[in-house]
Amino acid sequence: MFRILNSTGTPNIEEHQGYGYYVSTLSHQFLISRSFRGGRISDNSYEAGAALAVESLGFSNDQEIGVLVKECIETATKKNRAPILRTSELPKHIEWYKHKCDVSPKQFGYYDNFRQFSNTREIRVNMSRAKLAKFWDGVFEMVEKNELPFDFYLAKKWVYTSKFYQLLFEPLDIAYFYKYKYSRTSGHYMKSGNRPKRYEVIDKWWKERGEPNKEKRARTRYASTTQDTCFWAKLEEAKECLDDLTCESSDAQKQTLLRKKIYEFERYSDTLVTMKEVSKDVLATNSSYTVWVGKLREFNKLKMSNGIVDESDAMET
Repeated sequence: MFRILNSTGTPNIEEHQGYGYYVSTLSHQFLISRSFRGGRISDNSYEAGAALAVESLGFSNDQEIGVLVKECIETATKKNRAPILRTSELPKHIEWYKHKCDVSPKQFGYYDNFRQFSNTREIRVNMSRAKLAKFWDGVFEMVEKNELPFDFYLAKKWVYTSKFYQLLFEPLDIAYFYKYKYSRTSGHYMKSGNRPKRYEVIDKWWKERGEPNKEKRARTRYASTTQDTCFWAKLEEAKECLDDLTCESSDAQKQTLLRKKIYEFERYSDTLVTMKEVSKDVLATNSSYTVWVGKLREFNKLKMSNGIVDESDAMET
């Protein structure tokens, strides 16, 4: 290899110690030797390969027809590429993190632990969150550009893997959003386009496979992950509604609307808990959900002690 590189006029070998450099150089020189155009070839291996394919078909890359042929070759090549989900990209240590949060004596739970703390462990989790987001965004971008087989999303492997990713990571994305991005001006996670598009695509895949319509067995224990991945975002809205409701400055019309929203979330969350569709971190002693339920109970007691009772206040908590 050294003899070949030296014979082709490669500069000082000490400047190019990397194995990757040698492979790249040899590959490029091989492609040049195969070209019919006397070495006029791109440094990019993919571009060079496409250009040589055009030449082998008898066309020139400088002609309009050659450009069209090259575009067809590139499109066909991309459609046969599939994203690779490596073991390192599977969220194994995130499951470990969730388990540690579940058994922690602090009893904050998975979502609240990530939302409230920024220790080394949370920083590592956040790096994985960003890495997986980039991977799945890349997959869906390839789908949108028709760079994958038309029935790609129907493959059971990708539907279930994407759903598993969503169940574990969307709560973390929600926690990150409310920790760093949320303001009353920007709006909540579920509104104003704040929810990442990748989760909307996963929901669509899931529905197109008919999974939500399949008959489910009654659970005998709580789910390993909360089945509505937007549960925490809905809770954050309910928390804000309760905070606003306790403000004496709220007018009657606004208070009625706030009570309605709180009532709707309470019914929804009670149903999830009763059906055991939530993970046990939701019911942790110091989770934001448990704290919210306690605050609502105290608020209702106070209203009743003052002789103010309406349909939403009379709700069981």
